[in-house]
Amino acid sequence: MRILVTGASSGIGEATVRALVKEGHEVVATARRAQRLEKLHEQTGATVIPADLTKPEDVTRLVEQAGNIDALVNNAGGARGSDPVATGKLEDWQAMYELNVLATRRSCLRFARRMARLCSSLRRLLMKPMWVVLATRQPSMPRQ
Repeated sequence: MRILVTGASSGIGEATVRALVKEGHEVVATARRAQRLEKLHEQTGATVIPADLTKPEDVTRLVEQAGNIDALVNNAGGARGSDPVATGKLEDWQAMYELNVLATRRSCLRFARRMARLCSSLRRLLMKPMWVVLATRQPSMPRQ
């Protein structure tokens, strides 16, 4: 399978890329930190595409450069500040919401629309008000 992993430059995302490559999958890794991605590419052979998923133009470029994918592992995310809710900074909450919620929605939606052309069940799923894309098409389905 060809699998895109977001937040791939460290932590769970990086470990996911390594595990998927080891299992024989073709992996596309994305994150903001290009130098870390390049090192990951050198160590695993994964295709890397630096992108900031909070920027719609980066998501558009990522969709174009990644090409057809079979599954999306949406791992990008993060936390800012450790203050209690009552004293936390609004800017931190806005940044976390943008990355953890809106960027996830943005990338899911953009890739799901592209993959829906290949999978009628995914197309039906996209018509629901709330949806989560865990996997897309069967590897045996032809690419278009």
